[in-house]
Amino acid sequence: MRYTPILLTVILFMSCTQHTSIPKFEADLHLKSEEKYEFLSSIIHYMGKLAPEATYQTRFSEEFDEYYRKLAGNYTLEFYFKPGNGKEIYFLTTIEAPSLYGKRTATAGVVHLDDGHITFYEEKFRTWKMVPDELSVKSELLFSKLIQGEDLSPYYTKNSGGVEYIEFPNEHTSFDTVERKWVTTLFNPAEVFRNARL
Repeated sequence: MRYTPILLTVILFMSCTQHTSIPKFEADLHLKSEEKYEFLSSIIHYMGKLAPEATYQTRFSEEFDEYYRKLAGNYTLEFYFKPGNGKEIYFLTTIEAPSLYGKRTATAGVVHLDDGHITFYEEKFRTWKMVPDELSVKSELLFSKLIQGEDLSPYYTKNSGGVEYIEFPNEHTSFDTVERKWVTTLFNPAEVFRNARL
């Protein structure tokens, strides 16, 4: 059977669109600026670097509120996806990383909100530092796979063939959903993560 160039174009377009039913998850499409900041403020005590003098047990104390309010302003909520039930929210944020080249890192996770209260919180991955353009492409790829329930392990450092995608989790580091923090089997984990968090 012979196909005209126009028919081939139509067939190619249809075959592509059949595989692009991924929901739109850019945060700007779902939330206003104040709503994005409100969401970031609701998770910042878990996601952000510990306040000076705070511990994981005292981080919600009022004395640290001002620190966390300012810290939330340093993050950008890039992606936001809310499946049907209304309580589960997938998110991806970025923040500037210590770098001479303006690099950033991304953190993606899922949170369950019930009447504004967090009943579950888990960070699914944190990327390596990357320049913004590279991070944008890679974080969109990883987030789209996350919300579709795909396996992200091929993008872990030990499996990615030398291409940097996901820094955490790795063979030593995982997210504890009970403590709601990253834990590691490396020596002195408290100091490792106090210094590593942005």
